[in-house]
Amino acid sequence: MAARRRWVDAAALGVAGGLQALVSMAAGSLTAAALVCAAPTLAWATGQWRSGRYWTRVSAAALLSVLLAGPVAGGLGVERPATVAFAATGIAAPLAGFARVPAANLVYGHTGLMPHTASPAGESGDPMFPGLVLLGLAACGAWVAWRSDAAPAARLGAALVLGGVGLSMLAGAPDAVDRLGAGHVLLRLAGPPARFGVIAVLGLIVLAALGMRHLVRTTRPAVGAVLIALLCVEYVNVPTAGASAAAPAADRGQSAAPERAFRAGEVATYAVRWMGDLPAGEIVLRVDEPAPDERTRWPDAAWRFEASVSTAEWVSAFYEARGRFTTLATSGLLPVFHTRDLQEGSRRRPHVDVFDRAAGRVVSGPAEAAVLAGEGDVGALVPSARDALTALYQLRAQPLGDGSVTELAVNDAGQPMSVHAHAEGREVVALASGEVPAQRIQLRVERPPDAPLEATLWLTQDARRSPVRVDVVTGFGRFRVERVDYRP
Repeated sequence: MAARRRWVDAAALGVAGGLQALVSMAAGSLTAAALVCAAPTLAWATGQWRSGRYWTRVSAAALLSVLLAGPVAGGLGVERPATVAFAATGIAAPLAGFARVPAANLVYGHTGLMPHTASPAGESGDPMFPGLVLLGLAACGAWVAWRSDAAPAARLGAALVLGGVGLSMLAGAPDAVDRLGAGHVLLRLAGPPARFGVIAVLGLIVLAALGMRHLVRTTRPAVGAVLIALLCVEYVNVPTAGASAAAPAADRGQSAAPERAFRAGEVATYAVRWMGDLPAGEIVLRVDEPAPDERTRWPDAAWRFEASVSTAEWVSAFYEARGRFTTLATSGLLPVFHTRDLQEGSRRRPHVDVFDRAAGRVVSGPAEAAVLAGEGDVGALVPSARDALTALYQLRAQPLGDGSVTELAVNDAGQPMSVHAHAEGREVVALASGEVPAQRIQLRVERPPDAPLEATLWLTQDARRSPVRVDVVTGFGRFRVERVDYRP
């Protein structure tokens, strides 16, 4: 379009961008960000900075993309709350991904040449070290093409690299961009800040292509084939024996406690009350063993935890919600697979998480097939991170002396959190079925950039350590969750 400036090219660009957003709003936003970097760069590099013909075509393409993607963008405030909360990680955190490789990487991960541990809680994004071959080719391309006939392409590649790095840093500091008025739009559209690193990698690829062209023209074609082969070797990932063995070792150290605290077949039913004594809904927690097909797909799974939720009849008159949350976990209560099916009125909101500890990441998305193929939203996963369900059962399995404190890393739907649990003492809880001696545990859930969530949990003092009551304060008021039935 920059070369010919035809309306048909502008229309094709606009339709492509809009359809990209319809398929994946996050990917569409990255496409838009890349084009925002590319349009002024090409205008400057090709001498069209003041060309009305060029800018009218660019504007028309942008308008067409917005019109196509508008219906999806309008629902972002409801569809992606977890992504917004996940995005605030600090300016430097997203850049850490460029210095990390997957633990399973053959060249750098297995040999220990590059850091391959997962990010600390709160950092986001995949390990994104582009490889020495790509970096070398990109440097060569920038050097030889900057003042040649390929200068526009070289400047485009450089602009994409700088734009991707800059946007990653900007998205990691939402307080700063909020003051500019664009913060929430940026965060909601893109998700984790490190995702903007894809734009930088695209710029490196453009420069590397220029470098490859120069080397092939000035040396022998075989040089190009060798470089491509080396590039492929750099990206080879194979399972690591150390990584696969580490998780079972941790599991063996914790497997005895779950057997004492709960067992397969346990069912606990809870009544949810709002603002004192108004019935708001029901929660049912179930513990079981994985089904045969689940064991086949997830051989490390030893537990199946399920939570079913439903709103009360009077609440359903204006907000009806029913959902089922299921987690498959190892014997050490580390989640390997989580799925949720939430029905809000006529609207269904499925979600799937796959916890890949060998690669230090969690893959999330609405479609199970895509997530299993690694095509969902990707976030960093610390080795000890649990989801919300396994965190609850870990508190049951880990006896706490009065006055003791424990910290749990949690990754819920791609959002990293930390749970601070303080065992405050013993008291008697009055239930409808009678009085129950219980241990009071004060919980504080850190979930930046949102305010911390405070809750109080009471666990029975017997070997089961079953939850009998939870008090939690949210933006919608105070809720009390109280056990009404229990079958160990």
